[in-house]
Amino acid sequence: MNKPLILVGDSIGRSYYPRPSHQEDFPLEDERHWYDREHMHWQVQKLPMPESSMDGPEGKRVICNIPMVHDYMNQFRYGLERVADSSGIELEVIETGLTAEDQILYAEKVVELAPDLVIHLMPAGDQQEGLYKKIYAAGIPIICSNLLPSREDLPYILSWTGPNDWEMSRELARHFAHYMDYKGGYTLISHFKGTSCDTARTWGVITELKKIAPDMVCLDHCSTQMDLRLSQEAVEKWIGEYGENLKGIVSADSALVQKGIFRAMRKHERDDIICVSHWSPPEALEDIKSGKLLATTYQSGIIDGSLAMQTAVDWFSGFEVPPVCYMPVHVITASDVDLFLNKRNEFPHIEYKEYMISLRLGDSQGIENYFLNLVREFQECSLITAEYCSGVAIELLSRFIAVSAEAGISNRSLTGRDPAVLTKQILQRKNFNRTLEWLERISLKYCDLVNEELPGKVSADQVVEYVRSNSHKALSLKTLSYHFNLSAAYLGQLYKKTTGSNFSTHLNILRIEQAKVLLRNPLLKEYEVAREVGYTDSSYFFRIFKKITGMNPSAFREEIMDVEPDGTGKEESLNQFHGPGE
Repeated sequence: MNKPLILVGDSIGRSYYPRPSHQEDFPLEDERHWYDREHMHWQVQKLPMPESSMDGPEGKRVICNIPMVHDYMNQFRYGLERVADSSGIELEVIETGLTAEDQILYAEKVVELAPDLVIHLMPAGDQQEGLYKKIYAAGIPIICSNLLPSREDLPYILSWTGPNDWEMSRELARHFAHYMDYKGGYTLISHFKGTSCDTARTWGVITELKKIAPDMVCLDHCSTQMDLRLSQEAVEKWIGEYGENLKGIVSADSALVQKGIFRAMRKHERDDIICVSHWSPPEALEDIKSGKLLATTYQSGIIDGSLAMQTAVDWFSGFEVPPVCYMPVHVITASDVDLFLNKRNEFPHIEYKEYMISLRLGDSQGIENYFLNLVREFQECSLITAEYCSGVAIELLSRFIAVSAEAGISNRSLTGRDPAVLTKQILQRKNFNRTLEWLERISLKYCDLVNEELPGKVSADQVVEYVRSNSHKALSLKTLSYHFNLSAAYLGQLYKKTTGSNFSTHLNILRIEQAKVLLRNPLLKEYEVAREVGYTDSSYFFRIFKKITGMNPSAFREEIMDVEPDGTGKEESLNQFHGPGE
């Protein structure tokens, strides 16, 4: 099976050259004109941030807005929900509009609802300066995502997450220049006017082409507000105006905008025009496969949303959150499009509960299966960031440390180092496969220790058989723990792993099966049956009986007394309990 493409995201501030003064004096085609727009994250002094509770994401309330109707936003929402669900976060999504007024109303609602954290997608940030001041003043941490806020708002936010639009635009421009043979006229359709995507996807491309391909000329550029019809009309106008001088088109959107471009090209029989775009929905990948589109930037709404929510999870868990968490930069071409078509376009969905259960049980086979499935999860995804890999490894290590601490086993005796040193090494390690192999090794060593120390080597079958034979007694995990001299937590996990159900559910099933036998005896009252099988509260017995069988005890008795399994009727069945001659 092919390995996923692992890319290193950029969460470390860096400048390509010193900040130029008088940036406005440079022409628009010069990247120095846009220096502050691209690098403003790294130049802002943050205000003191709210302190994390450091107790994990479970039960935390997070609010996020969706500012527009678009397939990408649907994917973004799915990414949010996926991480929230697996982390136990209560997520509320509020749909807002694009206007400044919509965003102000949203900020006021956030303050009113007082969540533990807010994730905000801010369109047209320049028009909404000061928006975050109210939220910050209310003590609510803010993660801004996908679209850049204004410079004035940056001091108030915990972190910004999303696509590195400037670098992606440059990378796309480099591919575009190659396809254009570094010469000829081109046009460009940008994003929603006024958004940070509009600026980056326009001037990131134009400034890079000016630098690396001076013989390429930007004939025109405009925003069609991501509209199919307007995009088609714009391209038809350019074809009519520039004719054969129009050699290529760059699109900020590979869905509706690109469809409009293709329609205009088809109408005017200009399939010679070279097309590249931003964003990688399935239709864009199919267009690359067919050769209609030559390149598109890798940008998954699912990963975008997942990254924002995972940053929130990390903050709740007490991890240091960088001021910027970029998605990885990659351009998809015909050379690697199959990798993205044939694999999931999202981060792996990692569950840690099974790992912890296997550790506590000392289940070596369970540990081996867990890591085997974990590798399979990663292999089924098209792209994974190095940061995500490190995050998974740290999550596994933290759970390993927690379980070993519960059992009173020194994790240092198994790992050879302090947790802080191990975490640092994981972050610096480049080979994720070796990190997983190491985590599996120390987990298996822990299982060996657990199995050596299990008192009396009690088997799961022994526990289950004891419960079956004594189900009519007052049983609980606590009483079982006394009987077998094992912890209640361990027994609960052992029981579920063996039977597939938790202890109380399985005990109820055993009791109801016995009750169904006793209900065949017409001389026993229903409350007496309840007491015989172990229930002191008959009303609780009635509820459980109906939950498991779908009917109450009296209805069940009536049904079986009408026709017994051996074919006898009610009267014959009654005689069996009275005996002959009575």
